[in-house]
Amino acid sequence: MQEYLDFAMRHPFLMGAVTALIAMIAVTEIRRLSRRYKEITAAQAVQLMNRESAWLLDVREDQEVKGSVIPNSQHIALSELPKRIGELKGQEGPVIAYCRTGMQAHRACKMLVREGLDPVYNLKGGIGGWQEAGMPLEASP
Repeated sequence: MQEYLDFAMRHPFLMGAVTALIAMIAVTEIRRLSRRYKEITAAQAVQLMNRESAWLLDVREDQEVKGSVIPNSQHIALSELPKRIGELKGQEGPVIAYCRTGMQAHRACKMLVREGLDPVYNLKGGIGGWQEAGMPLEASP
């Protein structure tokens, strides 16, 4: 035990960096565990759609949607979501938000939960994760 204390005393900057890294990991994990929406895989999303009539919300920006979309998804760009969130409040069933990689959808999920939608899910990996799982896509309108 004394060796560890000696090491810590001789390398204060290294110990500070390790402590900061551990603190950042702890904060990230606490935030992940305490958020009020969950991240789900493409397979879990399909199960939710089949069993609980979940619906998909595509929050990619308009220029990102050109190409392909997940069938039967509703598109509202993240930048438009605060203005149009009222359109979603009457919808029944869980909502699964997705974007290109899953990062913008995290912000959308926070917004949806704050506005009272429940339950809310984020599609892990976004449309890329959907495609990698071999799920169907269709040409965007």
